[in-house]
Amino acid sequence: MTAYYQVAIIDRLGKATTSRAAVLKATLSRAVSALGLIPDRELRFFSAEEISAVDLRYPVVGVYLGASNPSRVAVSALEKLCKNGSFVLPVASSQALFLKQIPKILRPINAAFFSEDDSKLSRIAMRLLEELRLLRNKRRIFISYKRSESRSVAVQLYHALDERSFDVFLDTHSIQRGKEFQPMLWDSMGDTDVLILLDTPGAFTSHWVEQEISRAHALGLGLLQLIWPGHSRDLGSYLCDSIYLETKDFLETGNGKDARLRGPLVKKIVGKTEELRSRALAARRNRVVTELCRIANELGYRSVDEVAGPVLMRSTGIKPVIAFPVIGHPDSHLVQETFSDCMKRKAFRKASQCLVYDPLGMWAGKHSHLSWLNDYLPIQTVPITGVASWLKRRK
Repeated sequence: MTAYYQVAIIDRLGKATTSRAAVLKATLSRAVSALGLIPDRELRFFSAEEISAVDLRYPVVGVYLGASNPSRVAVSALEKLCKNGSFVLPVASSQALFLKQIPKILRPINAAFFSEDDSKLSRIAMRLLEELRLLRNKRRIFISYKRSESRSVAVQLYHALDERSFDVFLDTHSIQRGKEFQPMLWDSMGDTDVLILLDTPGAFTSHWVEQEISRAHALGLGLLQLIWPGHSRDLGSYLCDSIYLETKDFLETGNGKDARLRGPLVKKIVGKTEELRSRALAARRNRVVTELCRIANELGYRSVDEVAGPVLMRSTGIKPVIAFPVIGHPDSHLVQETFSDCMKRKAFRKASQCLVYDPLGMWAGKHSHLSWLNDYLPIQTVPITGVASWLKRRK
């Protein structure tokens, strides 16, 4: 049976039998299952010895679990992957050991590193899933907080998440001077994966914090709530994943606006954010797909969801439609990537193609830009609120 998503796990000996290889396989399988796929059917792993069995018609990524003195089989497999233009992620124990553990062919590539706080290799797994297009490669986080009570923790998390390649929205850092504040804030939230709520005693007395949580629920974002010591969570936040903080979790005496969290807890928060992100992306995609299929079926289309891919819609006597569900907001780069994928599959080339997204909160200027691009790009971007009209025009 053909594997649609392929992962080559290369270790020093080329057999992918190390404990780290086993952990990575398990983490990838769990993540793929959470996305609605069946790992045993739609995910296949390859060792260096099996690299010739990789089918280049389907997505493939590679990872080298760095170690000194790789075998000839391992190096040969890495060379073959690179020659074919496949994504390969080098992973080393540390920056100091990079040159010793990473073969010459992978040294131009920015490496990942093993970390004690990521025993399940989740960050490596998520990066591979991004390259397989099972997760979007935007990594966006929104921090909701009350400035007068948790400013320092907000800034601390901003920098910690930024170091892990997240694009973090923080109101004091992320909106350019001279821009309309609230429209830009809602736009950013609509293109976010996870909202982190700093739930201080006065957080929900802020009108804006309460609105941000309501908007996050409406968008289906992942929600992580950090609850301050001695504080009970608000009824409006019971659907959030939560971490209860204790006084000992803070570096300074007390837990006021200038206090900061201890390092181990910050690492835990970053890890939890990564976990929530993959769950939220799957849920958000499902929301768009469910509404898309409902609209299509009402208009007489038969819709087939490819789970992690596009939705095929057919109706008697007219050209079929391929709709690509978008998590967050589409842009011209995503249109180009989607068009390239369509050109590789004959059935897709014969269909009308569109990207479908949730426009809730989108800045008017961005919406206008996407409408303008539709006059020039080969694939249309269609808000879910406009899908019915778009499909009717195809009949």
